[in-house]
Amino acid sequence: MADTTLTSPSDVAEAAKKSGERALSEAKARVQNAAEAQCKRAADAVHGMAGVLHRAASDLKTENETMGRYTDMAADRLDHFAGYLRGTSLSDVLSNAEDFARREPAWFIGGALATGFLVARAVKNAAESGRSGAAGRFGRHAPSTPSYGLASEPGIYPAGQGTTAPVSSSTIPGGPLSGEGV
Repeated sequence: MADTTLTSPSDVAEAAKKSGERALSEAKARVQNAAEAQCKRAADAVHGMAGVLHRAASDLKTENETMGRYTDMAADRLDHFAGYLRGTSLSDVLSNAEDFARREPAWFIGGALATGFLVARAVKNAAESGRSGAAGRFGRHAPSTPSYGLASEPGIYPAGQGTTAPVSSSTIPGGPLSGEGV
């Protein structure tokens, strides 16, 4: 007789459990590595902003020594923060942020709001710089949507381009107030 090894259902379940744990562990490691790489890219971006501020500070010092000095100090702080991000693990950065939020909640919330405004502004500027339509034809700002009101209001319709009466469902043929189709 041939030697056949039969496995019990508990052996199959144990093997599946170990395989799942191994896959989960590998996925966690990939996510951790991606997060660490993102943290390093953030450090590079902060360092780049610090360089921009250092250049602005040197230009500003010719006009206003005090403002140039404060701008230079801000750039130094950004450089210090970039170094911190490069030299600290992501879990330590998050732990330190949690500690700071507990110790100084007002500063943390203020910083989060300021960061949100800066990110929103950067996204808005990026979107506007990518637009070549109306903004390109009309300069930096595209014209706003015209407001429409009653024809009796002076100056709401450009000469020869507007309508002489407001449009409503009662002025449309077959509209609900015309008596047709009721």
